[in-house]
Amino acid sequence: MPWQVYNSAGQLLQATDLVDGTVTASKLDTNAVTNAKVADDAIGVAELSATGTASNSTFLRGDNAWVAVGGATTREGGNTTEATTSSTTAMNLVTVASLSITQYQPMQLFVSGRKDDAGTGNHINIGIAVISGGSTTVIGEASIGSNNIWTSTNTDTSMNGVGICFVGGRASGYQRSATGTTTTWDTAGSTRRHTVHIENAGGSTNTWPVATYTSVILRAISNSPLAGVAGYSLISFTSG
Repeated sequence: MPWQVYNSAGQLLQATDLVDGTVTASKLDTNAVTNAKVADDAIGVAELSATGTASNSTFLRGDNAWVAVGGATTREGGNTTEATTSSTTAMNLVTVASLSITQYQPMQLFVSGRKDDAGTGNHINIGIAVISGGSTTVIGEASIGSNNIWTSTNTDTSMNGVGICFVGGRASGYQRSATGTTTTWDTAGSTRRHTVHIENAGGSTNTWPVATYTSVILRAISNSPLAGVAGYSLISFTSG
């Protein structure tokens, strides 16, 4: 039989006799408020005890923590207009600055390149450098005939193609974690594909620095035909 409460005059108290706001948490039995007594949509983010911060880039994990979505990708930068050179010595062609790519963040580069015919039969090549800790390190120098991020053949014909380079996380003893591939098409319809060996290209022996990258630079050498880069994109990957 449920409890019945009377006042000092012997009158049975009803729920309507309670003054609003007078029933405190200590007066409620443990687990007395069940799901059926909680209104739909009554529990908001502020009522949760989760750690972390709720936002449009986090989710509530099973351990009651707000965490960033794992494996997210971010386009760090690139160029939307063509950059070209006819330089016969390696030079900086495109730079993506104001970056913050930490040592454990992998990154990927997509490079669209082209070569004018010019009747010279020479290669053009696109290499890479990074700025890390305030210093510039050329990883794979743009060098005629080297396996760079993108390279043409030495055929007397106009060419264009794409190069893809994937760079893994860096740590001491793990500083050559890069691979890639390039494909080149010429006006005759033939194609040339090869695997990219970035380090040591052009005689460079530099490995990928461990410190945070603040800039990534594409270097190019033309040896007389025009070398162009368009649609260069740099993407980094984060984990969580």
